[in-house]
Amino acid sequence: MTATPAASGSQAPLLIAVAGLGPRAGATTTAVALARAWPGREPALVVEADPAGGQLAELVGGDPYLGLASLARTIDPNAPVQADRVLEHVQFLPNGVPLLAAPPGPDATRAGLTASLLAGAHASWRALGASVFADCGAPEPDSALAPALAAADACLVVVRADYIDPARAARRILALTEGCRHRGVLLIGQTPHNDFATALALPVLGVLPAARASAAALVHGTRQPRRGPRLLPAARTIAAAVREQLRPTRPATIGQQRRTRPPTRPAAVARRRSAPPPTVYRLDPATTTPTPTPARSQPDTAAAHTQPRPVPVPVPSDSRPGVSDAVEEDGRRGEVRAPDPRSRPEPPSLASTGSPPGIEEPVLAIRLFGPTRILWRAPEGGESVEITGQLRPRSREVLAVLALHPDGLSRTELIDVLWGEHPPAKLTAALANTLSRVRTGITTATGGQVTAPLADDHMHYRLSPLAITVDYWEFTAAVAERRRAGGEEDQVAACERIAGLATTVLATDLTDTWVEPLREAARREALNALGWLAARTADNDPRATLGLLETIIEIDPYNETVWQDILRLHARLCEHAALTRTYSLLTHKLAEIDQTPSPRTRQLLEHLHRTTK
Repeated sequence: MTATPAASGSQAPLLIAVAGLGPRAGATTTAVALARAWPGREPALVVEADPAGGQLAELVGGDPYLGLASLARTIDPNAPVQADRVLEHVQFLPNGVPLLAAPPGPDATRAGLTASLLAGAHASWRALGASVFADCGAPEPDSALAPALAAADACLVVVRADYIDPARAARRILALTEGCRHRGVLLIGQTPHNDFATALALPVLGVLPAARASAAALVHGTRQPRRGPRLLPAARTIAAAVREQLRPTRPATIGQQRRTRPPTRPAAVARRRSAPPPTVYRLDPATTTPTPTPARSQPDTAAAHTQPRPVPVPVPSDSRPGVSDAVEEDGRRGEVRAPDPRSRPEPPSLASTGSPPGIEEPVLAIRLFGPTRILWRAPEGGESVEITGQLRPRSREVLAVLALHPDGLSRTELIDVLWGEHPPAKLTAALANTLSRVRTGITTATGGQVTAPLADDHMHYRLSPLAITVDYWEFTAAVAERRRAGGEEDQVAACERIAGLATTVLATDLTDTWVEPLREAARREALNALGWLAARTADNDPRATLGLLETIIEIDPYNETVWQDILRLHARLCEHAALTRTYSLLTHKLAEIDQTPSPRTRQLLEHLHRTTK
């Protein structure tokens, strides 16, 4: 690879950022495939810009330290980099694609150099005369690569439907590409009109097959497998479409396109007989997204039904032989229109942070001790209103499940909890619809004040602590405080907090077996705290001790030893009538498990009756 004089117009090199929504989304393979299939006259260079480090050089037996790492040691990051200096650190993949490699592992110095090279004041990559495909890995919106994403001519986001929920994917795509010039969504192993793409509610640029064998052969420059899907043909179609849209070679007005003669009958018949090529759609101008409204702060499955189908765009004739001109929905040939900006889904509004503007504390509260209850603190007056009945039973269950897992659940774990051994046929769509109903139910019940009960976490499904408080979270925090308490005062405070929260059994409306260990652990911790407080107050405050013991029997109703202590405290407080009532209540409770009070309890009752007369 030699330095090529910088061109202009249709020959000007491009910077294409390729980012994945997860560490295994396929951003690296996609960048290599598009660079290998690039139809421009200029060469296509792959730059491993992933903040987590590179992998290509090691994968093909190259030198991972020849590239960005070696370049960083020889240049001044505040000065422009000469093209020849950069080319000294370029190596080639076995398939002939030039590579500016990065060693594995994060490195702040290298990340700064990469950002400067791609988006700095000098933008040194332009001096190379090559179009650059920056493999950005799975960056966060506020990462060091944010300037590079914004400076790129297009940001292509790679999404694997089996790794992420569509509603969450849409939010992350909008956040990641905010400020980008053009946005393109590439689905791996999907089709533009399947359930995931519909629920995503964002324009889809194209589709690449999930072809591991073909990807390995492409990177290593070996023969493609004879069977199964192949990556390179689909990559050629997408690369040609991207270049045609960003650097059109034959610009034409709509009026000129309308005057194009319709194809002859033999040509049309031949096209119908040919195999259909991969479908590619128009890049989405990310910077022209209209001002959002709170009512549509998050895309969901309902929003997908209002989205018009994207209009295919033509690609150069040499890359798609025999393919007819783009067809609009009304059937006219040869006319290409950009999608109406008003039809694009809107990015998350301020309400998507989980609480309405101006309110810092979470406004939703989930109570898990006892049956699940959801409370909303209305902005007018600040009083809590129960909205449990306004939510579907399935939505209440999802909220309870996530509330019992504060660190969140992976997609597989959540599916296993919700459906167990009987998952639905269309699993992705079912999960997306279930979570969409949760969001819709919360939004409706709060009058649009809360629209994002789930956190924006691309690894796990979890509730947003910005929007929701949970008594179980407070309980586990109090248990942790009790364990690390350094003195009796701290111990008392933690135990009293536990006693105030765990007034009954945890999650009584959940019957699945997975909740039993959590319920038993909470019961044990609550009994330990209540027992410690009861022992502490038994000598000097029998009334407080009696209240603690009555809380204990709400959690452990069949423990006769606790009932016996309650009988003794009633006698000590000279509450004679309460002795018989307490014994009757014990008898009723034990009957629930086909048991009766033991002889020792009956003898204690008779003894207390005699001694208190």
